[in-house]
Amino acid sequence: MLLKVAVKDGQVDHANRILKKRMQRSGLFDYLQTHKNHVPKTQTRTEKKAEKLKVIAKYLKNRMKREGY
Repeated sequence: MLLKVAVKDGQVDHANRILKKRMQRSGLFDYLQTHKNHVPKTQTRTEKKAEKLKVIAKYLKNRMKREGY
């Protein structure tokens, strides 16, 4: 994966922010976080399950609000 950012007029700070955003969008930070230390499969499974439950809870909350409960 190759990420390039052009530095214009010596604005290194601005280019650094853009690079950081691109790295977050591409999932590179998540990849580095998971591979920094060994993470057991059970932990990744529970994290994925928790994320799914959070999405479902948000959907149900909005649905209940929309239907007037």
